[in-house]
Amino acid sequence: MVLEYLDFDPVARWWCVEGGTTEIATKMQATIKEQNAIQFGKSVTAISYNNSNPQNLQVDVTVDGEASVRTYDAVFNSAPLGAMQHMQLEGLNLEWGMKSAIRSLGYGASCKVGIRFDTMWWMDPNGLAITQGGQAKTDLPIRCCVYPSYNIYDPQTGPGVLLVSYTWSAEAERIGALINRGSPDHEEPLKDLLFHDLARLHAKSGDDDDYQRLHKLISDSYLDHFAYNWYQNPRTVGAFAWFGPQQFSNYYNNLTASAGKYMVIGEAASAHHAWVVGALESAVRGVYQFLCNSTDSAAQDVAKDYELGKIPGPFGPLPSEYSRTDDIKLPEGTELSGAMPSPVGELARMQVLLEGIRLKQGGDRLDPSKITEDQIKPILDLLDGKGGEKH
Repeated sequence: MVLEYLDFDPVARWWCVEGGTTEIATKMQATIKEQNAIQFGKSVTAISYNNSNPQNLQVDVTVDGEASVRTYDAVFNSAPLGAMQHMQLEGLNLEWGMKSAIRSLGYGASCKVGIRFDTMWWMDPNGLAITQGGQAKTDLPIRCCVYPSYNIYDPQTGPGVLLVSYTWSAEAERIGALINRGSPDHEEPLKDLLFHDLARLHAKSGDDDDYQRLHKLISDSYLDHFAYNWYQNPRTVGAFAWFGPQQFSNYYNNLTASAGKYMVIGEAASAHHAWVVGALESAVRGVYQFLCNSTDSAAQDVAKDYELGKIPGPFGPLPSEYSRTDDIKLPEGTELSGAMPSPVGELARMQVLLEGIRLKQGGDRLDPSKITEDQIKPILDLLDGKGGEKH
């Protein structure tokens, strides 16, 4: 709840993307040179490391229905954690904390129900005169009714869609019991509930005649509807990350740890749950972890620019939650010397190094007693101010 509150700036300006938020992904896709690389309708069933060349560790991806595995230099997994748990990830030898995070971190239930009416009756100046976008909230089962802003200049006598119900958590679970996967088929109980709640929400308090009038108007104007329950989708297994008490502080660092070959990204692996900006920021962090592990000089230069905050928004700098905090302990016997130009990215950089050491150890937990000075030399050099331009 605290994270959600911080995301809602009361003075921020909000924008509606003409054509829907899909336009964002479409514009991003248009910038990719290899358009054939983008494939839909593919289901990943397993991901594992390919150890055929220890000097160049690669990642194998098994896709449902394909006879052979795909091999990549690195994998960025943006699947929701519930769907990720359905994949066979044993071959990645994930750290115990990450496995616990994938299994345990909470996802919120959410349902939406939209109704298409033959007229936008709620905008009628002789009726409700709701002519601007906004929300109405109620303790009725529909909970939140959203008046769209994208069609406020359309003819009011023409058809329009009203987001009649938007619910979360337990309220979504309850109304979700009335939602059919083949919506709108076999949803008469849901329709009855929607008509009643919508009329009761907008009728004058205590005026049964007004309720009956609105109920008839709503039912007569009804064309069709569509309802969606995110917990019924096997590709999402929930709507968005909704961490429970202590889950962010106990699991977040584990979820985002990486050796630069397998990175978990997506809004769940960000401090901005349920938002596109969270997904984008997590991707920035994942790319940084990949670049930190690269031996290519150009990639290292880009990684350094990220570290120093030289990449302008919205692609950089690294998300602020990746600044080192007091609870992120440095190797025993070391202290910050002031040689580091910027603390941004220190956590991600240390994760790459330490996760790589753990993978070489072979266990699902890092054994500090087996870490050698040579293995952590990059950190020691940096802290001692000996890294020069190599940081």
